[in-house]
Amino acid sequence: MKKEKDNQKRNKTIILAKLGFGIFILILLSAMFVSYYNSYQEKTTLQSILKNPEKYDGVYYQTSGRISRTTDSFVYILDTEANMEIPVLYAGHYFKPGNNAVFYGQMTKDGYMIAAKSRLQNSEPFKYLISLIAGVIFLFLFFKEWKLSWNGFQERERDF
Repeated sequence: MKKEKDNQKRNKTIILAKLGFGIFILILLSAMFVSYYNSYQEKTTLQSILKNPEKYDGVYYQTSGRISRTTDSFVYILDTEANMEIPVLYAGHYFKPGNNAVFYGQMTKDGYMIAAKSRLQNSEPFKYLISLIAGVIFLFLFFKEWKLSWNGFQERERDF
């Protein structure tokens, strides 16, 4: 009787394992198919937009790069992907030439972008230095209180 129950349990476990493995294979094959299908779709790139701006009139696009120059109404950004200068119509934040920025906006048939959103990409070394110092202080305080052993972290013994 007990042997029969054990066999039934084992059979259920085997069936569930096979079912789970089958679902995993089905999901994996679906992901592979979608990836294969999407790899042959035409990608909207900056070169394709600037070659035929009438076709992409009204399409939203995101670009990033270094600001090469500014005028009263336009910011000219040197796109990092295409290595091309794009005029961006943006009346908002003041950008200085040399800053890195990201713009998201609508392309026009005249070949420029009307920016809806923008942000600066700040990569100042000072921020990284402050983070590094804070990380070192945190590790010092952490390992002052705890020690690492083969059994995991253990609290250090204190002599008061």
